[in-house]
Amino acid sequence: MEDAYVLARLLTHPLSTRRELTQTLQVYNRSRLAFSTDLVRKTRQVDKLYEFTEGPIPTSPDDAQKIALWSREVHELWTFQLDEDG
Repeated sequence: MEDAYVLARLLTHPLSTRRELTQTLQVYNRSRLAFSTDLVRKTRQVDKLYEFTEGPIPTSPDDAQKIALWSREVHELWTFQLDEDG
């Protein structure tokens, strides 16, 4: 949704003309690519952490380090989400 909004705003800006379309799209790519790439990376991380796609849930006492790592990663993701949403 954000990407669509930003693109629409750029394309409807008075300085955006057909002649400037390539430049407008370059501005869009520069402004959104890093954010979108990071969002995809975090989405994959969420999948791994919440859906346990990389193996069974660590539950035994021998898995204490794995559980602690999982807990830290989940906390970091929640913190990111809370920070982004205000």
